[in-house]
Amino acid sequence: MTVARIGIVTVSDRASAGVYEDQGGPAIREFLAQHLTSAWDPVARVISDDVGTIARTLRDLADLERCCLIVTTGSTRSFLSLSSLVNLSVSSYLVIPAMRIFPMMGKWISPLLSTR
Repeated sequence: MTVARIGIVTVSDRASAGVYEDQGGPAIREFLAQHLTSAWDPVARVISDDVGTIARTLRDLADLERCCLIVTTGSTRSFLSLSSLVNLSVSSYLVIPAMRIFPMMGKWISPLLSTR
């Protein structure tokens, strides 16, 4: 059986530096665990709010880790210019900022995975 790999990226200078504990990534993981019925493995990252770091992380999660879905949280400034910089080489990926989907998470990812 194939297990989906889902990237969970928290973008925060302070959380990545250990100033405080990341709460966004674990909240996404908990939400997905409660709503997905298909087998999946989380691939979590906590990174600084830097466009280059974000772009590399998204590429690595898609290309190297083979994540079929990447959910992000944090960063209000870097993601605004990121779409023109990230060129993922895999054909089937989806990067979703968590703030856009939390009330309707199941509706957005139901084409990829079964939901409750």
